[in-house]
Amino acid sequence: MTWLIYSLLCALAEALKDITSKRGLRDLNPLTVSWAFFVITTILLLPLLFFIDIPELKSGFFLCLIAHGLTYGLSVYLYMKAISLSQLSLTVPLIMFTPIFMLLTSPIFLGESPSPLGYCGTVLIVLGSYLLNIKKNVGGIFEPFKAIAKNKGSRIMLVVALLWSITSVIDKLGVQKSSPIFWGIGLYLFISTYLTIALVITKKISYSKLGANMKYLIPIGIFNTIQTLTYVYALSSGLAIYVLSIKRTSVLMVLLLSAIIFKEKNIKERMLASFIMLVGVVLIASSR
Repeated sequence: MTWLIYSLLCALAEALKDITSKRGLRDLNPLTVSWAFFVITTILLLPLLFFIDIPELKSGFFLCLIAHGLTYGLSVYLYMKAISLSQLSLTVPLIMFTPIFMLLTSPIFLGESPSPLGYCGTVLIVLGSYLLNIKKNVGGIFEPFKAIAKNKGSRIMLVVALLWSITSVIDKLGVQKSSPIFWGIGLYLFISTYLTIALVITKKISYSKLGANMKYLIPIGIFNTIQTLTYVYALSSGLAIYVLSIKRTSVLMVLLLSAIIFKEKNIKERMLASFIMLVGVVLIASSR
């Protein structure tokens, strides 16, 4: 059951990363927090190069690296933007739309077709998103969907979910052309490099604020490194569907922590909606 311990640690680290990111965004812009996310993780991952075998890089590796790096870097920036604009309990659960978008991207890029079970999971995720935004005494059965459209943070998070459905596909290709850990290190190093250049060019970095908020930024990188490594180790000994399902419980942890730390409201209703979405994710994962 080692995989279970790693999976739970992965989910907890993911949730704590979101909480610390939200706190860091009080004083810093999303680009700076995204930069810290990648740079600190890269610094912590680089020493692993001394303990792994450098794989033979197959044809197409660098193309995958560039495509994934640009897309994932943008997605993390948008992720930080979304949670800076709206409550965590409203935005983070919407990331579970990623499997729905993968039902579209996987057949295109990998030739993988969904099963009836996958479509059932899709219905549950949509139902969960409906309940997530439902309010009492508000007219119209389509009002919850309108609420998503009106909330800028929610709209941005749906874009993130779409981008992650693409990066998940490229991830699979990138690992096949190298190795899991080497792919992760190369990816973070590439993104850290171009985000550093972007910050210097745009001059959006405030060094005084950066220093004052390191107590929040460093934990973001640490928690992201932990979730990255525990996820890899969990996959090495456990079934992917189980690992992914437990990792997604990070959403429920975020809701609980956001209620305690940020005093966000309507947590019980959002926990139920998120749980329904989580079941949908499990069904889609089971269908593969």
